Amino acid sequence: MKKISFIPLIMAFLTASMAFAADEIHWTFTGQNSVAFNWRGTTTENTIGYGLASGVYTQVTATTPNPAPISSSGPFWEAKLTGLSANTLYYYKIGTEPEKTFRTPPAPGSNNFNVYALGNMGSSSTYFNTGAVQDIIANDLPAFVVGLGDLSLGSINGAATIDQHFNDVMAWSKVAAYLPVWGDLEWISSSTDSFKNYKGRFNVPNAQTSPVSPLAGGKDWYWFDYGNTRFITLPEPWSGAWPAWNTAAGDLMAQAQADPNIKFIATFGHRPAYSSGHYSGSATLKGMLDKLGDTYSKYTLNINGHSNNYERSSPQHGVTHITVGTGGANLTQDGTCLWLTCAKPDWSAFRAMHLGALKLRFTGSGIEGSFICGPAGGGKNDVNCKKGSVADKFTIASPTVTVGSSAIVAPMAIVAPDVIVTSLSYANGIFTSTVKNQGTAATPAGVVVGVRYSVDGTYKTWGSVMGPLATGASFTIGTNGGSYVIPTGTHTVTAWVDDVNRFAELNETNNTLSKTVTDIDTQAPTVPNGLVAKTASSSQINLSWAASTDNVGVTGYKIFRNGTQIATSVTTSYSNTGLAAGTTYSYTVAAYDAAGNNSGKSTAVSATTTTTTPPPPPPPPPPSDSVIQGFAAVAKVTGGAGGQNIVVTNCNGDSSAGSLKAAIAVNATRTITFKQGMTCTINWTGPYVVYVNYPNMTIDGKGANITISGMSLSVFKSNGTPINNIIIRNLTFANTTPDRNALLVDYGSSGVWIDHNTFYNNSQGATGQGVAVNHQGTTYDGLAPKGITISWNYFKAPNIKAILIQSNNDLISTPMRVSIHHNRFESVVSRMPRIHGKDIVVHAWNNYLHAWSDQAMGPSNYANLLAENNYFENTSATRPHAIQDVGNPPRTGYWLAASIAGSGNFLGKSGSGITPTVEFHGTFPRNLITYTATLEAADAALKAKIILGAGAH
Repeated sequence: MKKISFIPLIMAFLTASMAFAADEIHWTFTGQNSVAFNWRGTTTENTIGYGLASGVYTQVTATTPNPAPISSSGPFWEAKLTGLSANTLYYYKIGTEPEKTFRTPPAPGSNNFNVYALGNMGSSSTYFNTGAVQDIIANDLPAFVVGLGDLSLGSINGAATIDQHFNDVMAWSKVAAYLPVWGDLEWISSSTDSFKNYKGRFNVPNAQTSPVSPLAGGKDWYWFDYGNTRFITLPEPWSGAWPAWNTAAGDLMAQAQADPNIKFIATFGHRPAYSSGHYSGSATLKGMLDKLGDTYSKYTLNINGHSNNYERSSPQHGVTHITVGTGGANLTQDGTCLWLTCAKPDWSAFRAMHLGALKLRFTGSGIEGSFICGPAGGGKNDVNCKKGSVADKFTIASPTVTVGSSAIVAPMAIVAPDVIVTSLSYANGIFTSTVKNQGTAATPAGVVVGVRYSVDGTYKTWGSVMGPLATGASFTIGTNGGSYVIPTGTHTVTAWVDDVNRFAELNETNNTLSKTVTDIDTQAPTVPNGLVAKTASSSQINLSWAASTDNVGVTGYKIFRNGTQIATSVTTSYSNTGLAAGTTYSYTVAAYDAAGNNSGKSTAVSATTTTTTPPPPPPPPPPSDSVIQGFAAVAKVTGGAGGQNIVVTNCNGDSSAGSLKAAIAVNATRTITFKQGMTCTINWTGPYVVYVNYPNMTIDGKGANITISGMSLSVFKSNGTPINNIIIRNLTFANTTPDRNALLVDYGSSGVWIDHNTFYNNSQGATGQGVAVNHQGTTYDGLAPKGITISWNYFKAPNIKAILIQSNNDLISTPMRVSIHHNRFESVVSRMPRIHGKDIVVHAWNNYLHAWSDQAMGPSNYANLLAENNYFENTSATRPHAIQDVGNPPRTGYWLAASIAGSGNFLGKSGSGITPTVEFHGTFPRNLITYTATLEAADAALKAKIILGAGAH
């Protein structure tokens, strides 16, 4: 078993074990005209819709994959899409996920496509850098991504990390195909992981079976052609696997060597043949690949993982070997020089202890490679490079092609078509072009020759004709994709033969023709119909009408009142204001276009303004539990009042339009609400914490039913600096990742009101709770949160901890000021709140606490607590303390709270429970309570009021 060192994750979060929306979505191409999708989702998310246009789908019902993954209960789904067109963009949608696209492989011989390769990725739930490396790929989406084994490292880090890996790669795997090979940590079975988790999640092209495979059913290795390259994967070296592969791979390479469409042969696997890193190269593998390189000149590239480092060889027997075990898991290092072989071997052209990904661009003349740096870390780095920069760059030139024993020096004489546009015309919205084949061979039979028409560089429509097109022959291609009327004026029209990725040509660059077209518009729009005038008040009449049509386009409408033009409108409505009361007005409307052509006037309509203006109704008084109180009121918290109103319209976990994540990221004063009646759960995509990077924000889920699951909302900037004036209300926070906080206020963020939220299952683990107000313990006192009010929230089982207010440095002055009132704590173990740190002042009044099993309120380390008119009621407890120092006697030194004071609290028991006790001592600094709280009696009426009113509404 290989050794993988790792550090605990600091700021990455797991998704829930069973998501409410489809996740782990990825796909592979299984042939020129077929793909396979795999995902996890509920039983209602077992279909995929796909089609050539957005929203126009053919539905396919998925089946359970065989073998079924065992990393979680699933359900897992697999859908095979067949009968597709080559090199075609398809739209698809799974469940409630946003629509995405995939593209089928290009025609044989095509070039200019990008591929990324990386191995030893792990998951963001264990390795801090995994997500950042996946972002490099997501920002430059390739045709496909090669996974070089040890994909999730789940056999080391647990089953949950397997599911997390497949959620991490969704940064790119919804659009780019995922083509993996297996490493030793995939096939070696453990109690949490086995081959079922990987073979069950992929359908691969041309799947092959190796002798003595650990899991029957094939998929031990595979091969495929993509454009001008044949890719062949390597199996793991279980008994007899490599000798059998060597024979089969030789046959595949011989076929590719003789195929004029194939320029390169590349292999990729997990184990290295050449390596100076932690895992040295295999002599057996080196012997096989060296001989294949000597035999087949097109074989120029081998990629592998296994060693957690990057290393590129100079060509060895014609083959460049590259180790890319840098996908996110910690680097594997030996000794003070970091490398198993300290002196770089003669064959090693470049090596780097640094995370990142390998980008390969396959052109017609070579393979262009770049090692793109990921974030620093994962161990010591011997190369200093910024994320996204290029640390190593190289080119593998198109080889001399050898067939048998005869050498043919490239470039060879190629017999191929060459399609060009020889003429282009336009009339009345219709484009027409003449296309000629000036090459030395006909275009392939049954392959479409298409033309794309653009105006001033912007695509407008298309046309196509089915081949073949003989050498020297021409045909006319009109407009299949609908007419387009060119606006008045002079424009550049371009026809582009869409042949680059359909079939190989002698010349791929001579397929455009442009010409200048001048169009004069003399046709007027149609007369507007359906004009309606409605009285709005004593001074306003609203108009609306049906849209006019025009051969080019309607620019706008002219509005006439009593025969005189008073305004224009670009929409089909207009509000006429400033009118006299009790007066009748007549209106007509005419349409006009950009060329100045005017339609006739519509039929006239009339309306009469009212004689008086009724007074507006008085605003309803705010409910008593909606008024801000305490330290947040002193801080004059207003949230997003007076700014933008942003409505969240979907429950996507990414930053797409209409999502909560996108709304939070707006750099403006803003109030965020939700589409009324919307009910859903939001699982943010990675990273699984969202930072509030801009001040003056309100999030209010009132009128909707919104749950944020498995994630953390951090009320401070992502660079660890303060954010101010924030209101968070009427949301439910559930199933927060173990040892994390659902809401975290830190780094001096001040002026925060947390109100009417529901928290449950937020603290499964040694640490973590529903709400934490934290001070990092820096010597800068200005970075302590203050002006915080936590009110009318509902903390309920299975929560273990509810609220933590602390300084990470016990002896530093941290002027933290927190008010806690009218909250309901139901069957929570402790921390209602827990207060820890010098000069922290907490005022807790009129809260209802029921059925805890440790201290309900627990201050320590010089903290100050004023508890007034709270209703404490317990059923049973091992430590039935309502209020107590956390330090047990003898309480000396900083463990002793500075002051615990209070009055008016109710201490009661339920049934045969134990009556709670309280402990008061010290002198509370009442001068620091700079407001007057409205105290209600701690009685049954208060209990009923809080039970009814607390929590998300």
